[in-house]
Amino acid sequence: MSNDFERGYASTLALLQRPANVQRDQILGALAHYLAQLAVPHQTSLTRAAVLSPLYASPPCDSLLALSGAFETATWQRVKLIADNPRGVFARTPHGQLALWLAAVLEGTTSAPELVKIAILGGLLHALHELKAQHGRVVGNIENELVVAFASVMSASDPSAAPKTRVLAATFLQYIPDHKLAALDLPTLASFCFESLTSLYGPSHFITYLSATSTTTGGLLCIPPDSPLGQAVQRSKEDPQYDALAATARLIGRAVTILSESDSRRLSRVMDDLSRALESLAARVEATWVSSPLSAVRAETELEPSTRNISMTIWLLFKHLLFASTLISQSILSVLILSPHHGTSAPALASISLRTFSSLSFILHQFGGLTAPGGVTQMRRAVFNALDVVATDSAESDVLVRALADDVQQATLPHSHPVWRAKTSYALACIEQLVPVLSDTCIQRVVVPLCEPFLRMPGQRDTFEAAHSTVLAVFAWAAQRAERGDAEVYGRELVPGYVQALVQNSGEDGLNASQLRQAVSGTARATMHEPALALLFVETVLDSGLPSASSSSEPSSSSSPTMSPPSATTLRRGLMLASLLPALPVRLLPRVLEELRATAASSALGREQARELGNAVYEEISERAGDAARGILVPWWMQNADLFTRSS
Repeated sequence: MSNDFERGYASTLALLQRPANVQRDQILGALAHYLAQLAVPHQTSLTRAAVLSPLYASPPCDSLLALSGAFETATWQRVKLIADNPRGVFARTPHGQLALWLAAVLEGTTSAPELVKIAILGGLLHALHELKAQHGRVVGNIENELVVAFASVMSASDPSAAPKTRVLAATFLQYIPDHKLAALDLPTLASFCFESLTSLYGPSHFITYLSATSTTTGGLLCIPPDSPLGQAVQRSKEDPQYDALAATARLIGRAVTILSESDSRRLSRVMDDLSRALESLAARVEATWVSSPLSAVRAETELEPSTRNISMTIWLLFKHLLFASTLISQSILSVLILSPHHGTSAPALASISLRTFSSLSFILHQFGGLTAPGGVTQMRRAVFNALDVVATDSAESDVLVRALADDVQQATLPHSHPVWRAKTSYALACIEQLVPVLSDTCIQRVVVPLCEPFLRMPGQRDTFEAAHSTVLAVFAWAAQRAERGDAEVYGRELVPGYVQALVQNSGEDGLNASQLRQAVSGTARATMHEPALALLFVETVLDSGLPSASSSSEPSSSSSPTMSPPSATTLRRGLMLASLLPALPVRLLPRVLEELRATAASSALGREQARELGNAVYEEISERAGDAARGILVPWWMQNADLFTRSS
């Protein structure tokens, strides 16, 4: 070694023993450099000096992660050094040289405190993870040492070390193969790691202070940064467990998966415990949020400007909870789907997951909802997987639907409250998927009464559309059963009232054109085997307040400015009639076709509107009409198609 190198090395050893006022990053940078450059076996003494340094007598989590980073950097530097210095004829292979270097480093950790040892082993393993193809056998000893170290620290039950241990576990156990991770007590590991969620979203963090807001003289909600809530939010954001939460959830999920392959006896208890713990945590978070004035905020403008960043941070904290809950639930659901026979009721466990997501629906709603494009894709997948599992048991499906409906109907929140709307939209979206397995009693006494109030409330768009979609699911299921010859089908009784709701909400503020067509088609299919209902549907549309071709040819001077233009309502009436065509009895077709012809020929429609109506008519005839109806519809279309493509 050169004199400068020796002096630098000696200085690094001295700084590790007496850190003085030198920045930690400088010391760690020097540590990484000399670990990589020193000849073997000097790494042993340098590593021993590091683990016994006052810097790591009682290190916080960020110091442990920084130490891990230094050993990771040293490993990469050593690999590069070996690659850049070709070996002689009698020298060891690169693999052998790296193995000697690693052995020297590991020897220096023998007297290290367990958490410090885990940090060093984790740093080495992280660096070597991508080099497994070249150094696979070298990694094995480090993996073994790391598993043993985690087993030791988990059995020590030191509450002060638990948060740091969870962060290190989430960070480094991902590099341990399943067959070695199985050596740990996986049920204990899962419950131990779950404490990250109960800690971050429990009494000692921001959840407790959500109601501690104030109001400005202008009526805006305010959270001063130095207030208890502002400080608690900052503490939660800076907690190392927060950044590691997704990795922690994945580790819990992995423990469940490994148990499903190796220890089915304990698996059922673990899945049940995790599911119920998530349900309880989500319910507490929801209850605390509802009690906060922040939960009623609908727009950023309701917040004092300096509060908006804090509000955004709160929502990010919530999003992390939603994502972690989803990852854990999905791991359980995957086991239930792929290996359903584990001594537990799969539908019952899936129902718990759906109730958990119901409590967290206010978070999902903030980031796009369950049915909207985008949003939290992973949660959407988990919800629909859970619904698939629940749907295998009709009785459990009825129980779940009643529970979801009770949550909505027994809530004391006003219907305009964001939490109530989110919960209602979520419940309706779930119920819609379960309609085919629900009993008629449940549909009649629970589903329909839940939907009916929202069918005429377009001002609440999310619940309005969800209610219509759910009722259409009832009609679709009724139509399928009727086609199979089931005489006792509930659903047809709803047609008269629902048709009235469609007519009342066919304006521009109601269902859009595409939704209206789908709603009419779905309802009409439910009337295919009931000529009287089909006639009622036609007459209701024809006799509705929507302008017909003749009544809308002249603008009304008394039209309300909030109403749709006559041409727009005439078009929507025409679209409703067009959507009826495939489902109508043949004897009713002439009446509807004559009205469509008159509408197309009327000056009430502009050229583009007539073309839109024509496209709809053509689509219904060519894609959906049956053979019997086509005998009338196709000749009629050939005679009248030009009316829909007029030049003016």
